Amino acid sequence: MIRTLHRPLLLLAALAWIAGPLGCGSNDEQNLFVNLFEVGEDPFEGIERIEASLDGTGPVHQLDTAGNRSDFGPIPAGGPCRIELRGTGSEPGRVSWGFSPPLRLDGGTHKSTIFFSRDDTAVAHAGPALVDPDEGLASAGLPLSLRTGTITATVAWNRHYLVIDMTVEDDQVVANSSDDPWSGDLVFVVLDSRGDTSGAANGPDDFVIALGKEAWVPVWASQQSAVLHRFTSCDGGYRAFVGLPIADQLADGPAPGLAMQLGIEIQDRDGSGGVQTLRWPPDWTGTATPGDARSYTFDGAGRLALKTRVLDAREVGRNAVGFGPGIDDFLGSGAVRLNHSPAANEDDLRVYAAWNNQGLYLALASDDAVLCTQQRSDGDREAILRDDAVELVVINDHGGHRALFNLTGSTAYDRPGGAAWPAGEIYFRFDLGGTTPDDDCREATGYTFKVLLPWADLGHEAQPPDLGDTFGFDLIVYDNDRGARVVTPFSPMGPTEENRSLGELRLFAY
Repeated sequence: MIRTLHRPLLLLAALAWIAGPLGCGSNDEQNLFVNLFEVGEDPFEGIERIEASLDGTGPVHQLDTAGNRSDFGPIPAGGPCRIELRGTGSEPGRVSWGFSPPLRLDGGTHKSTIFFSRDDTAVAHAGPALVDPDEGLASAGLPLSLRTGTITATVAWNRHYLVIDMTVEDDQVVANSSDDPWSGDLVFVVLDSRGDTSGAANGPDDFVIALGKEAWVPVWASQQSAVLHRFTSCDGGYRAFVGLPIADQLADGPAPGLAMQLGIEIQDRDGSGGVQTLRWPPDWTGTATPGDARSYTFDGAGRLALKTRVLDAREVGRNAVGFGPGIDDFLGSGAVRLNHSPAANEDDLRVYAAWNNQGLYLALASDDAVLCTQQRSDGDREAILRDDAVELVVINDHGGHRALFNLTGSTAYDRPGGAAWPAGEIYFRFDLGGTTPDDDCREATGYTFKVLLPWADLGHEAQPPDLGDTFGFDLIVYDNDRGARVVTPFSPMGPTEENRSLGELRLFAY
């Protein structure tokens, strides 16, 4: 049977740790746990040390990478800040690198999964389904994808597009013209979306795009009309945005684990006719034949690996997590914000994950100030979705599992697509910072939620999964306040039940 442990209770101290962001430089210093997620060719080959810093500035901390995880500090509370990791070898220069998403370092234990790759490999992060070319990816809160020379770039992918949003430092931006688009400062983006390095850029999956301030040139693009592009001057240089339609070029569409081939070339004119060229990767020659500066090959170009968002579930002891009030048992596992980059008026939502041989534990803390819910019949999914509610989607080798809970404890268990999921024993509880809504809305100081999904209910009857196993995953918060509805998923492309668009949950141990 399904067992619900404890109906909502008045929350006393369990929400006291939730606070607004502190300014950088606070005296509240702490350590940060970092988990390195290897991408592509061995990023640790030739590395003698890995150094960490906040946004590439300030104190430099050396990491102990035994087991691909480490902690470093002390670091000041505050944020948002990115953690930059630089892997260096015996010779000068960076050998490997990685960036965290923006972190608000405001109290408690923090951890970050950082995709770590060689310096000739960049990471394309799962991104939002819609991206405004004028706003770019800044508001999405994604990690950087590469930083080299004067270039800083974030690359994202969704079901339809690969988006490259870069800033280039330049003290004099020289415009090209529609009459002569090859004049002026130019950014070339060269992409083989299948990563097959099949020769010159002339296949249906290849793109060569040149961007200038006044005009752009589709050197090679089979779908010119679908290419999104912007070139915008800004303080200290310019911003170049390119959105490339890749879905139709890939038989199964984009997905985590897919590797593409990418080259970036910057042609910087100083206004007097001189041209300086900067390429990523630096040893990429680019041209197909001598003298043909507009034709590119992928030989020597960089790799671009598509990755999804990852939530690490920390291994804990058998009796480490109880079902008393609040979520104090989870606080040592580190918090991840549900939304990569919450807007100023959005609720602060933090998610925690843990596991042991009994099952998968998840917890959520919300500072929602208005709680709205009604008594619903179990199994009435459409009705529960009209309340403040939390939903989990977990997909593994045994299929998909979907669990929906509202604040009063009404539940709906099924499988993606609506098929039945005869769950056995699922333990969960809400604790509210105020009076329980009675078919109404009430002011509150937030709530916490925690749940145990036994492995047997996720198809692991014989034995639990192993350390390092991963699952397709999404956690969605539905906030229904007197007609206003906000849906916040963990997956950047969510809420979704499509496996390739889900986030990922990974079992790990400190």
